[in-house]
Amino acid sequence: MGNEAEEIDSSVTARVPGVTSRDDRYFHDKYQGIPKGGYTKMFEKMLENKNIKVKLKTDYKKIKNKISYDLLFYTSRIDEFFSYKFGKLDYRYLKINFKTISKESYQPVLVVNYPDLHYKFTRITEFKKLTQQKHPKTTIGIEYPGKKGFIGWLILTKQNIKILEKYQYEIKQLKNIYFIGRLAEYKYYNMDDAIKNALTMFQKVEYQNF
Repeated sequence: MGNEAEEIDSSVTARVPGVTSRDDRYFHDKYQGIPKGGYTKMFEKMLENKNIKVKLKTDYKKIKNKISYDLLFYTSRIDEFFSYKFGKLDYRYLKINFKTISKESYQPVLVVNYPDLHYKFTRITEFKKLTQQKHPKTTIGIEYPGKKGFIGWLILTKQNIKILEKYQYEIKQLKNIYFIGRLAEYKYYNMDDAIKNALTMFQKVEYQNF
């Protein structure tokens, strides 16, 4: 997005530790993995509950006055919820170009990063190395950052933090509405932390309301 490193809050760079090692993994947790069957299966199983209804391609603002609820958990953009009254928060967007290649392996590891500005893309992911599939073909995802696509990361500058604080004050005035997740909290979460945070909030809300 063209920001200088000094403009970005230190919590962003703290997510990725600098180490001197031959360990080529992105994270160095003792145990690493994905849900059995993948994330799609995990969400499918969650949505099997008869009490859950899913509405796709639906703008929350168009239905918010047509639905009733005891508790609302909001996971989309915090600034959008408040109609951008204090301004828009900045995000880094992402496009992924998927390619299936007629070879068993494309690269030596799951993810190869390309931090050099010579490249228009930032990294290539070869998914079968995550799932450990055995197949004569392989699919890769080439990631391009920019101002279009889907939201990938928030940009924690001093200006955005000031805007965020105003929205956070507004949240405190609401009842029975909980903001959770990267977009709603404008906060970095790895997937394990996102799931843990959701479970922790559920336990907290359950204790307060039941």
